[in-house]
Amino acid sequence: MLLLINILRTLDIGLILNLRQEVNPHWIFLSIFVINCSFILSGLRWGLLMKNAGFSKTLFQYVGIYFSGSLINQGLPSTLGGDAYRALVIAKENEAGLRLELVALSFKVVFFDRIIGLIGNVGIGSIGLMFGGEVIAPIWNSIGILIVSFIAIIYFFLGIITTHKYRNLTKRFFKSIKLEDIFSTFEYVFSFPNYILQFSVSLLIHLLNLIALGCCIKAFGESVPIEALMIGVPAVSLLTVLPLSISGWGLRETTLTAILVNWKINSSITILGSVCYGGLVVFCLTPGIYYLIYNKANLVQKK
Repeated sequence: MLLLINILRTLDIGLILNLRQEVNPHWIFLSIFVINCSFILSGLRWGLLMKNAGFSKTLFQYVGIYFSGSLINQGLPSTLGGDAYRALVIAKENEAGLRLELVALSFKVVFFDRIIGLIGNVGIGSIGLMFGGEVIAPIWNSIGILIVSFIAIIYFFLGIITTHKYRNLTKRFFKSIKLEDIFSTFEYVFSFPNYILQFSVSLLIHLLNLIALGCCIKAFGESVPIEALMIGVPAVSLLTVLPLSISGWGLRETTLTAILVNWKINSSITILGSVCYGGLVVFCLTPGIYYLIYNKANLVQKK
């Protein structure tokens, strides 16, 4: 929170007072809608992975648990705590009872979900660098092209090893490293043409997040180029994995201010838009409280 306090001290109070009558609430409502779409789509993606791995909850339940896990992340110094919650809830509520192999499998699927999200995050950030990196420095454009090419090569390789010709060999490799229980999920995610859909959905989720942030900044009167958001938001997402601040508060504002200033975006408005976005995320995740209470009650009953 010290980061947030320090960044808030840099706000232009005169500008804020002038903005009081000019804030456009329509952009705020649009941001709320887009944030919810992003979380619902993320929950559905994770739910389909869990069902593919053999877990039997409904997609609606998976979305609810995803909201709960994301809500937990809002009070932790990293985004990994909510992931652990999701994995444990699914493993503990299985009809067969809590077993070590179920816990392990649940964590592996959550890990795969994170990997897909990470690839999408790096992908959209790299595309942003391709189209807007020269604003920061000419070399960033080339770095963006290089990373996008690397991602394409990785997906091409994964598509090959999951084809019928190499499938059994890949499956034996997974068995040799004691990961045979996750092979079906690996195949579901990285086989061709599945990986095109998975990557596209991941890009869409991150695109929705940066659009939501852009709407918050627009509500205060600034229009941010899409390529600037495509660079700034993925950078923030990568940093929030590290335990540097509570749910990225302060870190998000500092990073975005440093990046968007290259596009002449007023720093005070960037901070206001970012704080607004963070607050809206917490607001949108409040339905997760129901599932937190519901899951806790279920676990107590089973004990």
